[in-house]
Amino acid sequence: MMAEKSMTIDLFHGFSRRVRAGFFRSVRRAGLRVVVATLLGFLASAAPLHAQTLSIAAVVNEDAISVYDLNVRITMLIATSNLDNTQEVRRRLAPQVLRGLIDEHLELQEAKRLKINVTKDEINVALAQIERQNNFKPGALDQLLQRIGVPKSTLIERTKAEIAWSKVVRDRVLPQIQIGPEEIDAAVRDIRANATRPEYLTAEIVLPTGPQGTKDSDARQLAVRIVQELKRGANFQMLAQNFSQSPSAARGGDMGWVKAGNVDPKISAALEKMKPGQVTEPIRAEDGYHIILLRKKRLGSGIKIPEPKLKISQFYLPLPASASAVAVSQTAQKARALTQNAKSCTQFDALGRQSGSSLSGNLGAVKPSSLPVALQSVVSSLPINHPSAPVRTKEGVVVLMVCERSGQDTMAAMRAEVRRRLFAERADNGARRLLRDLRRRAFVDVRL
Repeated sequence: MMAEKSMTIDLFHGFSRRVRAGFFRSVRRAGLRVVVATLLGFLASAAPLHAQTLSIAAVVNEDAISVYDLNVRITMLIATSNLDNTQEVRRRLAPQVLRGLIDEHLELQEAKRLKINVTKDEINVALAQIERQNNFKPGALDQLLQRIGVPKSTLIERTKAEIAWSKVVRDRVLPQIQIGPEEIDAAVRDIRANATRPEYLTAEIVLPTGPQGTKDSDARQLAVRIVQELKRGANFQMLAQNFSQSPSAARGGDMGWVKAGNVDPKISAALEKMKPGQVTEPIRAEDGYHIILLRKKRLGSGIKIPEPKLKISQFYLPLPASASAVAVSQTAQKARALTQNAKSCTQFDALGRQSGSSLSGNLGAVKPSSLPVALQSVVSSLPINHPSAPVRTKEGVVVLMVCERSGQDTMAAMRAEVRRRLFAERADNGARRLLRDLRRRAFVDVRL
C-alpha cells in the first residue's frame, strides 16, 4: 500500500461530465477478441515516422489505424498518467491502447451512421475548458502538447470522438432510462437503514474478467502492472480514466462515499483495515480485479442535502440569567401580548425597534442548524409571518417570526439526489452495453 501522488497537469479536466465520461474510454476497453501478442515487438524497432504513418496497426470495419496513431496515443497516455516514457512501459501499454483506438473508431462510426455531427465551435469550447480548468493562458495548451510530442490534431480528433459519442448516448441510451417512484423509495429506505454505518471515500480501478472482460491471467497481470506504476508515483485518477472499465472511470475512479456492506466482501474487508491515502494490491472480486484507493473515512450520515435557509426576525426582551421564575413568567406574558397581533415581518420588526433591545430585529437568512438547539425546534414548524411562543434564553425572552423559507424540502431534495444517482448509473451502464453491441458486430483485423 502507498500514498497517492497527484498529477500536476490534467489535460482533460475541463470537459463536462458527460464528455469526460468517455474521454479516456478509448484506452481502457477490453474484451475484443483480437490477437495482439505480435503487437509488442514493433515498439522496440522505432520505425521511421514515414513508415509508421503508412504501416497499418489495425482495420476496424472500413477504417484503418496506423502505427503512428498508436504511438502518439501511447505518448499522450504516458504524459497524462505521469508514467515513465520507457520502451518497457510503452510495450506494456500498447495492447490496451490499441483496443482503445479500436473502440474509438467504433464510436465514431456509430455517430456517422446516426448522422451526428460535431462542430468546430464545440471542439473549441472543450479545448478552452481544458485551459481554464488548468489555469492556462490562451495558447498554453498548444505549447504543452508540443512539449510532450503530441500533435494538436490528435487531441482535436479525440475530442471530436468523445463529443460525438456523448451525443450517441444522449440519443440512443438516455431516452430508454426510466426511474420509478418505487425504486427511489427502496433506495431512500436503504440509505436511512445504513445511515450510521462507517463510510469510505474511495476510488477504484476495475478490470473485469469473464465473457465481457479479459482472461483472468491477463487482467491480473495488468492489475499488477498498474499497482507497480502507482508505487512509482503514477496518478491514480488518470490511470483509472485510462484503464478502469467501471462507470466510475469517467470520474477518475471516484466512487464517492460508500459503505462496507455495499461492496464486495473482499473489498469491504480491505477497507476496514486501510488508512486514508493507501491503495490496495489487486483484489480478486466476483466480477474481476479491483484496485482501491481510500481517501477518507467517516461515520455515515446518508446523502448530504443542502440545508434550507430561513429569513428570521426576533423580538427580544432582556432578562438576567438569575431572574426568578415569576420574573420569567411575567416577561414572557409581556412578550406574547406585544407580538401576538403581528401579521407580517414588517410589523414584527417595528415592534422590535420599540422594545429598546439591540438584539431585536431582522436576523437575515440563516440556516436552522446555526441557531441554538432550543430555537431550532421552534422555527422548524413555525408558519411564515406567525409569531412563536416566547422562549427563555440565557439573555432574556425571545419571540421569533419566520419571514421566508428558501431551498428545497429535505425529502424532496433527497429523492431528487437519489434519482440523479440512479439515472447516472444506468446511463453509464447503457453506454457500455451499446459499445459491447458495436464490438460484437464489428470486423476487426489487427495487422501487427
